[in-house]
Order: sequence, then structure tokens, then C-alpha cells
Amino acid sequence: MSTLWERVKAGLSVAAREAEDLTKIGKLRLEMLTTKRNIDRAFSELGGRVYDMLTGEQKRSVPADKQVKELIERIKKLEEELERKESQLGRVREE
Repeated sequence: MSTLWERVKAGLSVAAREAEDLTKIGKLRLEMLTTKRNIDRAFSELGGRVYDMLTGEQKRSVPADKQVKELIERIKKLEEELERKESQLGRVREE
């Protein structure tokens, strides 16, 4: 028969693991939110850049613009980062 102390220890151990998992989940959710905000900012910046290029006095080619290409690459990297974080979140929840 287990003693009261052993049951308390086991209960505390389970609670500690659950608290750790919840902390990881919270951290990942915050990181995902930050990444989503960064994606939104990059899209805004990209849209502003394209608008200026197309409505300005000197209409320029959008695909040839270096800054547009850089913004698109930044968005792609942020989307990949978001996918990794979503995958990590799924793994933590499965534990």
C-alpha cells in the first residue's frame, strides 16, 4: 500500500509535468502570434511598395524590384517559421 507521502509526491510530479506542458504551449502560442504579426507587417509593407510603384509618376516593373523580392522572401521565411511552430505545438499537445 502506498503511503500518503508517495501519493502526494506522485500528484506533484504529474502537476509539474502538466504545468511545464502548459508553459511550452503558451510560449509557442506567443511566438506564433508574433510571427503572424510580422507576416502582416511584411504584407502591408509589400502592398505599400507595390502601390507606390504602380501609381507613381515612373511606373516600374513589380517583379524586377529588388525590395519587392526581399519582402516576398521575408514573408516566405516567416510562413515557414510559423509552420514549424504549429508543428511543435502539435507535438507538445500530443505528449
